[in-house]
Formats: sequence, structure tokens, C-alpha cells
Amino acid sequence: MIWWLVIALVAGSLLLLAVAAGVLLRHLSRLGIAARQLQFRLTEARRLEPAVTALQERAEQMQQEVGAIQERAVLLKGRRLARRDG
Repeated sequence: MIWWLVIALVAGSLLLLAVAAGVLLRHLSRLGIAARQLQFRLTEARRLEPAVTALQERAEQMQQEVGAIQERAVLLKGRRLARRDG
């Protein structure tokens, strides 16, 4: 009779362990999927990095050009007002 109790406890423990292992494997599977998605995003970001850098450099060049054009516009406006007033 005691052997049935021992067998039931061992079987119950093994069943509980199997359920816990199943839950753990499902979570690990989800983590694996998330890791693959993050790896894909990292690869995509690295692929786009040169284009982003080039765009940033071009934006800085354009900003400098706009500054020069604004300075020239101020000078031209000043000349025009000086001629009109002079």
C-alpha cells in the first residue's frame, strides 16, 4: 500500500515537472522569435546606416546653404533699402 503512495507522488511530481517544462519551452520559443525579430531589425538598421548618414550630411550642407542664402538676402534687402532711401 505504501508503494502506491510513493508511485503516486513520483508520478505526480513527474507530471508537474512535465507541465512546468512545457510552459518553459513555450516561453523560450517566444523569446527565440523575439530574438530573431530583433536580429532582423538590427540587420536592417545596419543596412540603412550609410543612407541615413548620407542624408544627415546632405541636410547639414543644405542648412549651411540656406544660411548663406539668408545672409545674401539680408544684404540685398539692405542695398535695396539704401538705394531707395539714398
